[in-house]
Amino acid sequence: FQTLRFCDLSNNAIQNDASDLLKNIPPNIEQFLASNNQMHGNLPASLNSLSKLSQFDMSSNALSGSLPGFADSILSLQQLDLSNQTNGLTGTIPEDLWRFQSLKILNLAGNKLGGSIPPAIGNMAVLEVLDLSNNLVKTSIPSELGMLVGEYNVLTYNGSECAKIYVFVYISTGTLKRLGLANNTLSGVIPSQIGQLQGAAVLLNGNLFHNSSIAPLSLCLEREVKYFDLVNDTTLCPIERNALSDFYGSAKGAEWTDGSLWLDEYASCCDWKGVTCENNQVTQLNLTNNGLSGKLSDSIGHLTFIEVMDLSDNDIKGSIPTEIGLLSELTYLRLSYNAFTGAAPEGLGELTQMKLLQLQSNRITEVPNIPELDESKYDTSTFVTDCGVPSA
Repeated sequence: FQTLRFCDLSNNAIQNDASDLLKNIPPNIEQFLASNNQMHGNLPASLNSLSKLSQFDMSSNALSGSLPGFADSILSLQQLDLSNQTNGLTGTIPEDLWRFQSLKILNLAGNKLGGSIPPAIGNMAVLEVLDLSNNLVKTSIPSELGMLVGEYNVLTYNGSECAKIYVFVYISTGTLKRLGLANNTLSGVIPSQIGQLQGAAVLLNGNLFHNSSIAPLSLCLEREVKYFDLVNDTTLCPIERNALSDFYGSAKGAEWTDGSLWLDEYASCCDWKGVTCENNQVTQLNLTNNGLSGKLSDSIGHLTFIEVMDLSDNDIKGSIPTEIGLLSELTYLRLSYNAFTGAAPEGLGELTQMKLLQLQSNRITEVPNIPELDESKYDTSTFVTDCGVPSA
């Protein structure tokens, strides 16, 4: 009995009090699995004596009471799963959990744990799963959780045989794979650091973030994270902000003359350089002579309330995307003095609100008929393309 290393009691109908069952657990036990039973009661303080324990799984039982403080003594623990207790563990999440420096899985979901998330959890260097979903956790998400990206040292060599230089380089390994904080009462601003959890699935649904601000842009765009469950929430991740972000990337925004506030994590896209809004909806995009290049993204089709688009005097190449024909409110379109090629989209002919169209000084081969253009108000040269097609 004293030499028992592995014990699996899972998927039985055990109804014992957990304290009675665990008080006589072998001291050298390394893996104890007892999930999917009907065990009840509190976890005993005697767990402190299990110094070799690496896996402890009592998920899907009926445990209650608070979590014991055993982080100081079980330093080898790699997996702790106490999720989905029908009675529910109560109290707060222990502040000293960060001492489990070998812990890879921490699953406390489906309980009645309250209080706040200890910021020190961000110091758990090898954590792969942190699931606190379906509890009563409140206040805000600590930005320190963004430290769970993980890093390791690489010793690199630089120099000749006569002058060897060794340098330590820190490389992100994307340790955390799942951050589950759904269905609590978390509020406040979602930290931008959460958007840097490379390769992680981030689950935040069912909280109170709508009462604060929009989600960080990097999280909404899933630049680093593998999945964000609120990416389609248009309050936290506005469609127009996402569309303009795609536009920025496609038009090489990093090289623009002035890209003030573009891609800011929290700024409304209405505050970005050249963007004008009414009732928080984009109605104008004016970036004339601003160093744009690259291509015009088809994401502009999501700017469904836009009335004025002026991208003239830049160096945008490629064809005009067909999605521009979806902009039914568009009345003023200037794409002149760029490097567009091919035929203009047929959908331009469907834009019944169009009053001004400028496509000259490109390599546009054909433009559909747009009967609403007002020749009496605008000079003919302002709404026709160049005569003929420039020779190669």
